[in-house]
Amino acid sequence: MNLQYTPYALPSLVGAAISALVVLFTLRRRGPGVIPFLVLMSGAALWGFTSALELMMTEKIAHQIAIRVVYFGITTAPGAWLAFSLEYTGRTKWLTRRNIALLFIEPALVILAVITNDLHHLYWASIEFVPLGRALASIVTYGPLFWVHAVYSYLLLLGGTGLLIRAFVRSPGVYRGQATMLLIGSVVPWLANALYLSGLSPLPSFVDLTPLSFTITGLAMGWSIYRYRLLDILPVARDTLIENMRDMVIVIDAQDRLVDINPAALKALNITSQTTLGKPLRESLHRYSDLLDRFSSVETAYEEITVGEGEEARTFTFHMTPIRNRQGELTARLIALYDITMLKQTTTALQESETRNRSLMESTFEAIIIHDQGMILDANKAFEDMFGYTHDEAVGMSALLLANESSRPIVADKIRSGYLLPYEATGQHRDGSTFDGEIRAKTTMYRGKEVRVAAIRDISDRKKAEQEIQQQNEVLLRTNRDLSIAQARAEESTRLKSEFLSTMSHELRTPLNAIVGYSQLLLEGISGTLQPKQHENVERIFANAKTLLALINDVLDLARIEAGRMEITNQPMNVRGWLDEIIKQTQGLAAEKKLDYSSLIDPQMPEVIVADPARLKQIALNLLSNAIKFTEEGSVQIALQRSPDSTWSIVVKDTGIGIVPEMQQVIFEEFRQVDGTMQRRYGGTGLGLAIVRNLAEIMQGSVSVSSTPGSGSVFTVILPLEMKPDAVAAEQTLADNGKGDVTNLS
Repeated sequence: MNLQYTPYALPSLVGAAISALVVLFTLRRRGPGVIPFLVLMSGAALWGFTSALELMMTEKIAHQIAIRVVYFGITTAPGAWLAFSLEYTGRTKWLTRRNIALLFIEPALVILAVITNDLHHLYWASIEFVPLGRALASIVTYGPLFWVHAVYSYLLLLGGTGLLIRAFVRSPGVYRGQATMLLIGSVVPWLANALYLSGLSPLPSFVDLTPLSFTITGLAMGWSIYRYRLLDILPVARDTLIENMRDMVIVIDAQDRLVDINPAALKALNITSQTTLGKPLRESLHRYSDLLDRFSSVETAYEEITVGEGEEARTFTFHMTPIRNRQGELTARLIALYDITMLKQTTTALQESETRNRSLMESTFEAIIIHDQGMILDANKAFEDMFGYTHDEAVGMSALLLANESSRPIVADKIRSGYLLPYEATGQHRDGSTFDGEIRAKTTMYRGKEVRVAAIRDISDRKKAEQEIQQQNEVLLRTNRDLSIAQARAEESTRLKSEFLSTMSHELRTPLNAIVGYSQLLLEGISGTLQPKQHENVERIFANAKTLLALINDVLDLARIEAGRMEITNQPMNVRGWLDEIIKQTQGLAAEKKLDYSSLIDPQMPEVIVADPARLKQIALNLLSNAIKFTEEGSVQIALQRSPDSTWSIVVKDTGIGIVPEMQQVIFEEFRQVDGTMQRRYGGTGLGLAIVRNLAEIMQGSVSVSSTPGSGSVFTVILPLEMKPDAVAAEQTLADNGKGDVTNLS
């Protein structure tokens, strides 16, 4: 590629070089507007450089390539300029990916039309090459697509420039200097381009003034970056600022017409800008006529206002500021309202909380102090009563002064360590007297900082009570020891008594047996025939001796049971034979009273069981004797029953006098009878049922009674059922054959 220098190319080269330097200088920056600015200046550098090459090329084919490459810079500049203007003025919401893509559709179509122009001649109708020394210059005739591109480019230019002009008018200080340089840098190339296209350029028609003007553009942009910190600080558009404010902003003119309002105010007041802007304020905000009356005649105001009632009430800070022109005349008033409802509610809640906490502090009987590392910040009334200091005296005082000198090291250590558990210390009143105290504390927030709240309780009375309780406990311990010794002695005495009774009963029973025996011999006439009077006297001796012998036997048995010397001898026992013997021994007594006397055996009851027949006989005789004794007419029945739970029972029923409910729980105690008159009428010692209970318990059983006064009683002795091994096997066989079901007698 051959080049021929021409002076027409020098301004374009200088402009391209300056634009390239601006690009290099901008590459080190980051932030809003940098990318579109880089694209803009890179397009300008490419435009100027290819325009200069176009004027220096000597070959036609190279010249044709150059006039097409230059459009990569020409088509890029308008869109980049608009994008930069949008970012510079804070309207970035328009720069979506979709909108940016739309900006590059037209440049792509123009470049395609330029490259393929030889096929359709819609962009250039004709291109004529004229010699410029050894170089070539082109004179073109533009087609319809060119003018479409020109109109599109100028529209983008005007749009971006309009945004800058608006920013220029509204921006103060450094931002106005930036806008001025940007306007100069953008307007000059497009004025030069307009002169070139209109044919009014002073230079030959083949020389485009636009690349030459980029010299001024580069200088203006460079100076703006250096002097006014372009791309480092960008102005925030008024629309962006006001529209995004959370505060409500309203502007009214001198005639009280609504001339501006932001979205926050529209939403809060539930109105639309289309129906309110330009109208009188009273017409737009007629619901707030009372508020308008208050501020209609003032220019400046700052106070809190409440709008609405009840739960709908909202609180705002109302700030009205006058806007004046250069002559000092009032042209408008700006009203800013900030919703402080939540703040007021929070403040009210805090005040209520503080009042409630103060009320709680004052209502407690404990002394409460709030301290910061031992320095008292607050105290309640109970503190004043306990220690004798006033509230004002306590605030600022060291908490260590509330403790006796001996306890101050302990208190100081607890404060340093942020004590958590209650501890005791000796407190000191203002007059120097001391008391026993208990201190508890926790961390809390107080006026924006973490402090300790300590509760102090006077426990002098409690300590005194504890000492008294301790002394009483010591007395009780001594008493318990004495009682234990006395109990041991009593138990030993009871044991000795039981052994004595057992021995004495045995010694008494031997002569009594002799008396009973000899009396019986006399009654039988072995020693000769007795006279009627003698026979009567011997019968009395015989009867009383038997009664005394029975009493001695009962006392002996009870003594042996209490001494733990009663032995149970289990052996195989024929149930029916045992019961027949019992009936024979007692039926005489029943016959004397003409009672209906009967016995029953459960069919499921085994014929032979393992038990102590003598002790069982003792139980049955005691129960039957009592039943016959206390039954004047009716019946007495003894039944042997088997239960499914491997137990059997001796049940004695009678139709006697019965037992009142309150006595049914005590009749099994020694020497107990229903009342003293019964003992005199029916006789007896009250030992029989006690012996029954003790014998049943020794045999792992129990005894119970159910009775209705005047209708009779039922005594039930339940005992474990034990059978011989061969009997158990036989019952199992019967059960397997379906013949072993157990039924109870009712």
